[in-house]
Amino acid sequence: MMTPGIFRFLLAMLVVVHHSFPLRLGCISVGMFFVLSGYWIARMWQQKYSKHKYSYISFLLGRWWRLAPLFIVVQLLAVAYVGLGGAGNRAAVSNWKWWATQPLVAGSSQFDRLLPPSWSLDLEMQFYVVSVFLITGVMQFAFRECACLLAALFAWGCLMLVSGSTTETARLDVFMWLFLAGVMAHRFHWKPSWVAQWTSVVAVVALIAAIIAFPQTRELVWRSGVSSSRSSHSNNMIFFAVMCLVSIPLTLGTVYRTSGLWDRWLGDLSYPLYLFHWIPREWYYSNLDWSLPAWQNGVLLLVNFGMALSGAVTLLHLVDRPVQLWHNQCLSRKTYCSMRNIEIVQSNAGSP
Repeated sequence: MMTPGIFRFLLAMLVVVHHSFPLRLGCISVGMFFVLSGYWIARMWQQKYSKHKYSYISFLLGRWWRLAPLFIVVQLLAVAYVGLGGAGNRAAVSNWKWWATQPLVAGSSQFDRLLPPSWSLDLEMQFYVVSVFLITGVMQFAFRECACLLAALFAWGCLMLVSGSTTETARLDVFMWLFLAGVMAHRFHWKPSWVAQWTSVVAVVALIAAIIAFPQTRELVWRSGVSSSRSSHSNNMIFFAVMCLVSIPLTLGTVYRTSGLWDRWLGDLSYPLYLFHWIPREWYYSNLDWSLPAWQNGVLLLVNFGMALSGAVTLLHLVDRPVQLWHNQCLSRKTYCSMRNIEIVQSNAGSP
Protein backbone atom coordinates (compact mmCIF):
# COMPACT_ATOMS: atom_id res chain seq x y z
CA MET A 1 0.00 0.00 0.00
CA MET A 2 0.99 3.63 -0.41
CA THR A 3 2.83 5.85 2.04
CA PRO A 4 0.97 8.94 3.32
CA GLY A 5 2.85 11.50 1.24
CA ILE A 6 2.46 9.65 -2.05
CA PHE A 7 -1.21 9.06 -1.28
CA ARG A 8 -1.92 12.75 -0.62
CA PHE A 9 0.01 13.77 -3.73
CA LEU A 10 -1.96 11.33 -5.89
CA LEU A 11 -5.22 12.62 -4.43
CA ALA A 12 -4.19 16.17 -5.39
CA MET A 13 -3.18 15.01 -8.88
CA LEU A 14 -6.55 13.32 -9.27
CA VAL A 15 -8.19 16.70 -8.64
CA VAL A 16 -5.89 18.31 -11.23
CA VAL A 17 -6.85 15.64 -13.78
CA HIS A 18 -10.53 16.02 -12.85
CA HIS A 19 -10.49 19.70 -13.81
CA SER A 20 -8.69 19.27 -17.15
CA PHE A 21 -9.66 15.83 -18.40
CA PRO A 22 -12.86 13.77 -18.84
CA LEU A 23 -11.95 11.47 -15.92
CA ARG A 24 -14.09 12.93 -13.11
CA LEU A 25 -13.01 11.53 -9.74
CA GLY A 26 -11.68 14.67 -8.06
CA CYS A 27 -14.61 15.01 -5.68
CA ILE A 28 -13.81 11.54 -4.29
CA SER A 29 -10.26 12.73 -3.60
CA VAL A 30 -11.56 15.68 -1.60
CA GLY A 31 -13.72 13.32 0.46
CA MET A 32 -10.62 11.24 1.26
CA PHE A 33 -8.78 14.41 2.28
CA PHE A 34 -11.58 15.17 4.75
CA VAL A 35 -11.22 11.72 6.33
CA LEU A 36 -7.45 12.24 6.68
CA SER A 37 -8.06 15.68 8.15
CA GLY A 38 -10.37 14.27 10.82
CA TYR A 39 -7.76 11.70 11.87
CA TRP A 40 -4.76 14.06 11.97
CA ILE A 41 -6.63 16.90 13.68
CA ALA A 42 -7.89 14.56 16.41
CA ARG A 43 -4.38 13.22 16.90
CA MET A 44 -2.84 16.69 16.89
CA TRP A 45 -5.35 18.01 19.40
CA GLN A 46 -4.84 15.13 21.81
CA GLN A 47 -1.05 15.03 21.59
CA LYS A 48 -0.24 18.73 21.28
CA TYR A 49 -2.81 21.46 21.69
CA SER A 50 -4.99 20.01 24.47
CA LYS A 51 -2.04 20.33 26.86
CA HIS A 52 -1.46 24.04 26.19
CA LYS A 53 -2.77 27.05 28.04
CA TYR A 54 -5.44 28.74 25.90
CA SER A 55 -5.52 25.49 23.92
CA TYR A 56 -8.54 26.29 21.75
CA ILE A 57 -7.24 29.72 20.67
CA SER A 58 -3.77 28.30 20.04
CA PHE A 59 -5.28 25.50 17.98
CA LEU A 60 -7.38 27.83 15.82
CA LEU A 61 -4.51 30.24 15.22
CA GLY A 62 -2.16 27.39 14.39
CA ARG A 63 -4.61 25.83 11.93
CA TRP A 64 -5.42 29.20 10.36
CA TRP A 65 -1.73 29.85 9.89
CA ARG A 66 -1.33 26.48 8.20
CA LEU A 67 -3.95 27.33 5.58
CA ALA A 68 -4.14 31.10 5.23
CA PRO A 69 -0.73 32.35 3.99
CA LEU A 70 -0.59 30.11 0.93
CA PHE A 71 -4.34 30.46 0.42
CA ILE A 72 -4.06 34.26 0.26
CA VAL A 73 -0.96 34.22 -1.96
CA VAL A 74 -2.59 31.94 -4.55
CA GLN A 75 -5.76 34.02 -4.48
CA LEU A 76 -3.66 37.12 -5.21
CA LEU A 77 -1.91 35.30 -8.05
CA ALA A 78 -5.32 34.47 -9.50
CA VAL A 79 -6.36 38.14 -9.15
CA ALA A 80 -3.18 39.18 -10.98
CA TYR A 81 -3.82 36.63 -13.73
CA VAL A 82 -7.35 37.91 -14.28
CA GLY A 83 -6.13 41.51 -14.11
CA LEU A 84 -3.59 40.81 -16.87
CA GLY A 85 -6.34 39.57 -19.16
CA GLY A 86 -6.45 35.91 -18.26
CA ALA A 87 -9.63 33.87 -17.99
CA GLY A 88 -11.35 33.77 -14.64
CA ASN A 89 -14.28 34.92 -12.55
CA ARG A 90 -14.00 38.71 -12.82
CA ALA A 91 -17.17 39.15 -10.78
CA ALA A 92 -15.35 37.86 -7.70
CA VAL A 93 -12.53 40.38 -8.09
CA SER A 94 -14.99 43.27 -8.29
CA ASN A 95 -16.99 42.09 -5.27
CA TRP A 96 -15.84 43.75 -2.03
CA LYS A 97 -17.51 40.99 -0.01
CA TRP A 98 -15.23 38.47 -1.66
CA TRP A 99 -12.16 40.48 -0.65
CA ALA A 100 -13.44 40.89 2.92
CA THR A 101 -13.98 37.15 3.46
CA GLN A 102 -10.76 35.73 1.99
CA PRO A 103 -8.37 36.36 4.96
CA LEU A 104 -10.50 34.31 7.36
CA VAL A 105 -10.59 31.32 4.97
CA ALA A 106 -13.77 30.10 6.73
CA GLY A 107 -16.67 31.61 4.82
CA SER A 108 -14.41 32.62 1.93
CA SER A 109 -16.63 30.94 -0.69
CA GLN A 110 -20.00 32.21 0.52
CA PHE A 111 -20.22 35.17 -1.86
CA ASP A 112 -18.13 34.14 -4.85
CA ARG A 113 -15.15 32.04 -5.86
CA LEU A 114 -12.17 33.01 -7.95
CA LEU A 115 -10.57 29.60 -7.35
CA PRO A 116 -13.40 27.04 -7.35
CA PRO A 117 -11.36 24.45 -5.35
CA SER A 118 -11.20 26.96 -2.48
CA TRP A 119 -14.61 25.75 -1.25
CA SER A 120 -12.93 22.81 0.49
CA LEU A 121 -10.51 25.11 2.33
CA ASP A 122 -13.48 27.17 3.48
CA LEU A 123 -15.04 23.96 4.80
CA GLU A 124 -11.76 22.77 6.31
CA MET A 125 -11.42 25.95 8.37
CA GLN A 126 -15.05 25.63 9.48
CA PHE A 127 -14.29 22.14 10.66
CA TYR A 128 -11.34 23.40 12.70
CA VAL A 129 -13.70 25.78 14.49
CA VAL A 130 -16.00 22.96 15.65
CA SER A 131 -13.56 20.04 15.67
CA VAL A 132 -12.43 20.53 19.28
CA PHE A 133 -16.01 20.16 20.50
CA LEU A 134 -16.55 17.16 18.24
CA ILE A 135 -13.34 15.46 19.40
CA THR A 136 -14.12 16.17 23.06
CA GLY A 137 -17.59 14.69 22.62
CA VAL A 138 -16.32 11.59 20.83
CA MET A 139 -13.84 10.99 23.66
CA GLN A 140 -16.74 10.76 26.11
CA PHE A 141 -18.74 8.10 24.24
CA ALA A 142 -18.33 4.40 23.52
CA PHE A 143 -17.95 3.03 20.03
CA ARG A 144 -21.64 2.15 19.66
CA GLU A 145 -22.81 5.71 20.34
CA CYS A 146 -20.18 7.15 17.98
CA ALA A 147 -21.13 4.65 15.27
CA CYS A 148 -24.78 5.69 15.59
CA LEU A 149 -23.77 9.34 15.25
CA LEU A 150 -21.65 8.53 12.19
CA ALA A 151 -24.55 6.64 10.57
CA ALA A 152 -26.92 9.54 11.28
CA LEU A 153 -24.52 12.11 9.81
CA PHE A 154 -23.91 9.91 6.77
CA ALA A 155 -27.66 9.59 6.18
CA TRP A 156 -28.15 13.34 6.62
CA GLY A 157 -25.27 14.14 4.28
CA CYS A 158 -26.69 11.84 1.60
CA LEU A 159 -30.13 13.41 2.05
CA MET A 160 -28.72 16.90 1.61
CA LEU A 161 -26.73 15.88 -1.45
CA VAL A 162 -29.64 14.26 -3.29
CA SER A 163 -31.92 17.16 -2.24
CA GLY A 164 -29.89 19.74 -4.14
CA SER A 165 -26.55 20.30 -2.42
CA THR A 166 -23.44 19.50 -4.45
CA THR A 167 -20.00 18.09 -3.76
CA GLU A 168 -18.73 21.69 -3.79
CA THR A 169 -21.04 23.00 -1.09
CA ALA A 170 -19.09 24.39 1.88
CA ARG A 171 -21.56 23.13 4.49
CA LEU A 172 -20.43 21.26 7.58
CA ASP A 173 -23.55 19.13 7.92
CA VAL A 174 -23.09 17.68 4.42
CA PHE A 175 -19.54 16.43 4.98
CA MET A 176 -19.21 16.09 8.75
CA TRP A 177 -19.50 12.30 8.55
CA LEU A 178 -16.21 12.17 6.65
CA PHE A 179 -14.39 14.19 9.34
CA LEU A 180 -16.02 12.09 12.05
CA ALA A 181 -14.82 8.86 10.42
CA GLY A 182 -11.24 10.10 10.76
CA VAL A 183 -11.78 11.30 14.34
CA MET A 184 -13.24 7.92 15.31
CA ALA A 185 -10.30 6.08 13.75
CA HIS A 186 -7.98 7.97 16.10
CA ARG A 187 -10.30 7.71 19.09
CA PHE A 188 -10.70 3.93 18.86
CA HIS A 189 -7.20 3.23 17.49
CA TRP A 190 -8.63 1.62 14.37
CA LYS A 191 -5.88 0.37 12.11
CA PRO A 192 -7.43 -1.20 8.99
CA SER A 193 -6.10 -4.68 8.38
CA TRP A 194 -4.46 -5.63 5.10
CA VAL A 195 -7.62 -7.52 4.22
CA ALA A 196 -9.77 -4.44 4.86
CA GLN A 197 -7.43 -2.20 2.86
CA TRP A 198 -7.25 -4.53 -0.13
CA THR A 199 -10.99 -5.08 0.03
CA SER A 200 -11.37 -1.30 -0.11
CA VAL A 201 -9.06 -1.09 -3.15
CA VAL A 202 -10.91 -3.86 -4.97
CA ALA A 203 -14.28 -2.29 -4.15
CA VAL A 204 -13.19 1.12 -5.47
CA VAL A 205 -11.77 -0.34 -8.70
CA ALA A 206 -14.79 -2.61 -9.19
CA LEU A 207 -17.23 0.27 -8.70
CA ILE A 208 -15.41 2.47 -11.20
CA ALA A 209 -15.18 -0.38 -13.72
CA ALA A 210 -18.88 -1.19 -13.33
CA ILE A 211 -19.86 2.45 -13.79
CA ILE A 212 -17.74 2.77 -16.95
CA ALA A 213 -19.02 -0.53 -18.36
CA PHE A 214 -22.58 0.75 -18.84
CA PRO A 215 -23.30 3.70 -21.17
CA GLN A 216 -26.18 4.77 -18.95
CA THR A 217 -23.84 5.43 -15.99
CA ARG A 218 -20.51 6.13 -17.73
CA GLU A 219 -20.87 9.89 -17.36
CA LEU A 220 -20.56 9.52 -13.58
CA VAL A 221 -16.85 8.83 -14.16
CA TRP A 222 -16.00 9.82 -17.72
CA ARG A 223 -17.58 13.08 -18.78
CA SER A 224 -16.61 15.93 -21.09
CA GLY A 225 -17.91 19.35 -20.08
CA VAL A 226 -19.81 20.22 -16.92
CA SER A 227 -23.30 18.96 -17.73
CA SER A 228 -24.54 15.40 -17.83
CA SER A 229 -27.25 14.24 -20.21
CA ARG A 230 -27.76 10.74 -18.81
CA SER A 231 -26.75 10.75 -15.16
CA SER A 232 -28.98 12.68 -12.77
CA HIS A 233 -27.82 14.88 -9.91
CA SER A 234 -28.93 12.32 -7.33
CA ASN A 235 -26.98 9.55 -9.09
CA ASN A 236 -23.83 11.67 -9.03
CA MET A 237 -24.24 12.42 -5.34
CA ILE A 238 -24.97 8.79 -4.39
CA PHE A 239 -21.91 7.69 -6.36
CA PHE A 240 -19.78 10.21 -4.46
CA ALA A 241 -21.08 9.09 -1.05
CA VAL A 242 -20.66 5.37 -1.78
CA MET A 243 -17.16 5.82 -3.21
CA CYS A 244 -16.05 7.84 -0.18
CA LEU A 245 -17.52 5.26 2.17
CA VAL A 246 -15.80 2.24 0.60
CA SER A 247 -12.47 4.09 0.34
CA ILE A 248 -12.22 4.83 4.09
CA PRO A 249 -10.12 1.72 4.96
CA LEU A 250 -7.74 2.46 2.07
CA THR A 251 -7.45 6.10 3.18
CA LEU A 252 -6.87 5.43 6.87
CA GLY A 253 -4.43 2.63 6.17
CA THR A 254 -1.91 5.20 4.92
CA VAL A 255 -1.63 7.09 8.21
CA TYR A 256 0.17 4.19 9.94
CA ARG A 257 3.03 3.96 7.45
CA THR A 258 6.42 5.57 7.93
CA SER A 259 7.26 8.58 5.81
CA GLY A 260 10.74 9.62 4.65
CA LEU A 261 11.92 13.04 3.46
CA TRP A 262 10.87 12.46 -0.14
CA ASP A 263 7.47 11.19 0.93
CA ARG A 264 6.91 14.16 3.25
CA TRP A 265 7.93 16.51 0.43
CA LEU A 266 5.31 14.97 -1.85
CA GLY A 267 2.71 15.24 0.92
CA ASP A 268 3.56 18.91 1.47
CA LEU A 269 3.36 19.52 -2.28
CA SER A 270 -0.26 18.37 -2.39
CA TYR A 271 -1.62 21.58 -0.80
CA PRO A 272 -0.02 24.14 -3.18
CA LEU A 273 -0.79 21.85 -6.12
CA TYR A 274 -4.44 21.58 -5.12
CA LEU A 275 -4.80 25.36 -4.84
CA PHE A 276 -2.61 26.62 -7.68
CA HIS A 277 -3.58 24.22 -10.47
CA TRP A 278 -6.74 26.17 -11.30
CA ILE A 279 -4.74 29.09 -12.77
CA PRO A 280 -2.94 27.03 -15.47
CA ARG A 281 -6.20 25.15 -15.97
CA GLU A 282 -7.88 28.45 -16.91
CA TRP A 283 -5.03 29.15 -19.34
CA TYR A 284 -5.41 25.66 -20.82
CA TYR A 285 -9.12 25.98 -21.54
CA SER A 286 -8.76 29.50 -22.93
CA ASN A 287 -6.22 28.21 -25.47
CA LEU A 288 -7.87 24.87 -26.25
CA ASP A 289 -9.07 24.51 -29.85
CA TRP A 290 -10.99 21.36 -30.72
CA SER A 291 -10.39 21.99 -34.42
CA LEU A 292 -6.69 21.31 -33.91
CA PRO A 293 -5.22 17.80 -34.18
CA ALA A 294 -5.54 15.72 -31.03
CA TRP A 295 -1.77 15.61 -30.49
CA GLN A 296 -1.57 19.42 -30.32
CA ASN A 297 -4.30 19.59 -27.69
CA GLY A 298 -2.53 16.74 -25.89
CA VAL A 299 0.67 18.79 -25.77
CA LEU A 300 -1.34 21.72 -24.43
CA LEU A 301 -2.74 19.45 -21.71
CA LEU A 302 0.75 18.29 -20.72
CA VAL A 303 1.95 21.91 -20.57
CA ASN A 304 -1.02 22.64 -18.29
CA PHE A 305 0.01 19.81 -15.94
CA GLY A 306 3.66 20.91 -16.09
CA MET A 307 2.80 24.49 -15.15
CA ALA A 308 0.62 23.27 -12.29
CA LEU A 309 3.44 21.12 -10.88
CA SER A 310 6.21 23.68 -11.37
CA GLY A 311 4.07 26.44 -9.85
CA ALA A 312 3.22 24.22 -6.88
CA VAL A 313 6.90 23.40 -6.28
CA THR A 314 7.80 27.09 -6.44
CA LEU A 315 5.05 28.04 -3.99
CA LEU A 316 6.04 25.22 -1.65
CA HIS A 317 9.65 26.39 -1.37
CA LEU A 318 9.18 30.16 -1.63
CA VAL A 319 5.98 30.59 0.38
CA ASP A 320 4.58 27.62 2.25
CA ARG A 321 7.68 26.09 3.83
CA PRO A 322 9.39 29.41 4.76
CA VAL A 323 6.18 30.71 6.36
CA GLN A 324 5.62 27.51 8.33
CA LEU A 325 9.29 27.37 9.37
CA TRP A 326 9.11 30.95 10.63
CA HIS A 327 5.93 30.10 12.53
CA ASN A 328 7.53 27.04 14.14
CA GLN A 329 10.59 29.06 15.12
CA CYS A 330 8.39 31.69 16.76
CA LEU A 331 6.56 28.99 18.70
CA SER A 332 9.85 27.39 19.78
CA ARG A 333 11.19 30.75 20.94
CA LYS A 334 7.98 31.46 22.84
CA THR A 335 8.08 28.02 24.48
CA TYR A 336 11.72 28.54 25.46
CA CYS A 337 10.97 31.96 26.98
CA SER A 338 8.04 30.53 28.93
CA MET A 339 10.18 27.71 30.30
CA ARG A 340 12.95 30.17 31.16
CA ASN A 341 10.51 32.40 33.06
CA ILE A 342 9.28 29.38 35.03
CA GLU A 343 12.86 28.48 35.94
CA ILE A 344 13.55 32.05 37.11
CA VAL A 345 10.38 32.10 39.22
CA GLN A 346 11.25 28.76 40.78
CA SER A 347 14.81 29.90 41.43
CA ASN A 348 13.65 33.11 43.11
CA ALA A 349 11.15 31.21 45.18
CA GLY A 350 13.92 28.97 46.52
CA SER A 351 16.43 31.78 47.22
CA PRO A 352 16.84 33.21 50.77
